[in-house]
Parts: sequence; structure tokens; C-alpha cells
Amino acid sequence: MAFESQELIDINKKRTNDLINDAAIRWLQNNTHKPFFMLLHYYDNHWDYLPLAPYDKLYDPNYEGPIDGTNIAREPLFSNPPAQRDIEHIVSFYDGEVRQTDNDLGEMLAVLKEKGLFENSIIIIIGDHGEQFYEHGHTSHHGIYDELIHVPLAISIPAAKTKGQRIDSLVSQVDILPTILDYLGIPIPEKCRGKSLMPVIDGRVEKVNDFVFAEYTGGAVPDCLTVRAERYKYVEQGGESFVYDIIKDPCEQKRIFQDDFTKEITEQVKIFRQFLYLR
Repeated sequence: MAFESQELIDINKKRTNDLINDAAIRWLQNNTHKPFFMLLHYYDNHWDYLPLAPYDKLYDPNYEGPIDGTNIAREPLFSNPPAQRDIEHIVSFYDGEVRQTDNDLGEMLAVLKEKGLFENSIIIIIGDHGEQFYEHGHTSHHGIYDELIHVPLAISIPAAKTKGQRIDSLVSQVDILPTILDYLGIPIPEKCRGKSLMPVIDGRVEKVNDFVFAEYTGGAVPDCLTVRAERYKYVEQGGESFVYDIIKDPCEQKRIFQDDFTKEITEQVKIFRQFLYLR
């Protein structure tokens, strides 16, 4: 299928979660391979923002403006942001899609419980990226701001020593593979860049990463990369390098350039650059 073809564009306007659940349930009914690996990729909470009723009016039922949830991702490339009231309505559409997907996922988990599979399965729920709503001049997901890379991660593991806990620790999507392998007793390849989260899940350590890495090369904004630690976030973009202080500036509105680096930031940036270019 050619990029930007009408068929590809229209998928953003179609409901897919029900189709995914239906296909997954059929596969489970016919599966004779145990153990098994299943990956579900829900797509409804994606632009265009078109939640079904009642989710379309769940969070902003009294809106009377012109925004209908379509063409939002392309809009900031051509014009100025809409009025704040319209932005709030866009967010309500997205929130409705997330709520709708929560329910769809809940239906799938209920099926696993009915079939006696839930308690014996490693279940990992993760977002591939967040969305931005003009916090930095764009919608959709272009860049490496925290609203885009700080995504949900929930893990249910039968063998875990602790249950029902919230862990405040920096992790990366590349940590998922070694975590699964570790719990399954499969050796983790040396070339694997991620780290198993088993030690932090089991409470043996507080963290497995001092910082994590992310990059963007999608073309809508200049290519950029970042190293994100608990306090400082180092960014290289468009020939510039700078830092955000996430504690003092959680919305990433003030860039700190080298002339204003403190001794602490200078030391952190040295470590970040070694990680980027010497690994």
C-alpha cells in the first residue's frame, strides 16, 4: 500500500479495537500451542479523534464550536493553533478515545479470565507514544517532549514477589524484551540494549536505569534526540544542545544552554554525551 494513499489515511477514521478483540478471541479459541505469545495493537485512541458515543461527549458535552476531531494532526503544519476552548474540546475527544480503549482492553482481559489464562500469563500494557495538544506548537506526536515519551506501562506477572504496587523508576521500551526473557528463564542476548525490570519489580533494587534515551526522526519537526534522567533532560536538535530542568520546569518551556549550565548540569551533560557517542 502506497504511503499517503486514501486507504492508509482512512484507517485513522475507522474503529479497529472491536476487530482486534474479535480476531484475538477467535485465535484463543483455536489455539493449541501452549505457552503462546500474543501482541494486540489497539489503534482507536489515535488521530483522527473520533470516539464513539457516549465517549464523544463524555468529557465536554456542552461544546458548540466547529471542531469535529478530524484533520487535527496536520493542522499545525499549516496554520496557527485554534482558540483555547477548541483545544480543550480536542483534548476531550482524545480522552474519550482513551476511555473507550480502556473498556475495550477490559473486555479482552475479561475473556482471558473466563478462559483461565489471566492468572497464568505475563500481561504487559504499554503506550507507544503520547499526544501533544499545542504545548509546544504541534498536535499529534512529533518530538521528544515528556507529553510524548512519558507513556503508561503496567505489568502483571504471576511469579512477581510483590503485587499492586506503583514503581517510580525510569524505564524504557527496550527493557520489555529482557524483562519477558528473564521471567521465562531465557538467557538475555548480550546485544540486547535493554535491562530486565525483574529486580525493580521484585523490590530488590529501586531502579535499573539512571537515565533513558529517546529520539525522533519523523520529519514533521527537526530530528532530535534526548537523554532523560530523573531531573535533567539533555536534548540535541537542529545543531543545538540544551537541557531542561524537569523538577523546576516540568512542562519543558525553558531551555538551558551551555552558558547557563551549573556545575551539576555540566557533570550530567558529560555523562549523557558519553552515553550517546561512546556506547
